[in-house]
Amino acid sequence: MSGHDGARSLEDRVERANDGSDIVVQTIVGNLVEQAPTCRNCNHITHVSDNRKRILKHLGFSFLRIDIEVHYKIYRCPKCARIHRNGIPFKAKGHEKRTLVEYVDRVIEIAKAHGFPVFDMYRNLGIDLSKPDQAKQYSYDGYHFNEVANHIIAEKLAGFLQTLPDSK
Repeated sequence: MSGHDGARSLEDRVERANDGSDIVVQTIVGNLVEQAPTCRNCNHITHVSDNRKRILKHLGFSFLRIDIEVHYKIYRCPKCARIHRNGIPFKAKGHEKRTLVEYVDRVIEIAKAHGFPVFDMYRNLGIDLSKPDQAKQYSYDGYHFNEVANHIIAEKLAGFLQTLPDSK
């Protein structure tokens, strides 16, 4: 059973992008809270072998990058010595929808806190890749949008940009 201890924000900082523009970087740190998994090889309870961290970077906007620092444990089976680790949300195939929604909500919250207008593609795009027929139609791998979806995204974003005060 995996979960998290509640993500907490470390800092906002500004970094220089390759094109010379400034990007606000928001770092969110969270620890995966999990029970030691049972060894898939011999069914014994595993023990913590090591602590690790991974930084997942998400450039949601050209001016804002969200870094998610995930702390997790590596487990070793005392009987057969096999190594195990539980999946990391946003990185592992088949992550929980609840976790993705929380992530989307956090990105929106941070953008709004910085005064940036937000178009919530997750809720307003009209495409749900968790539905097999839509995943086949709008993605090439079930996770990333294909050219058909990108045209829909472009149309929706263009309409959204037209509603902004400085775009008329």
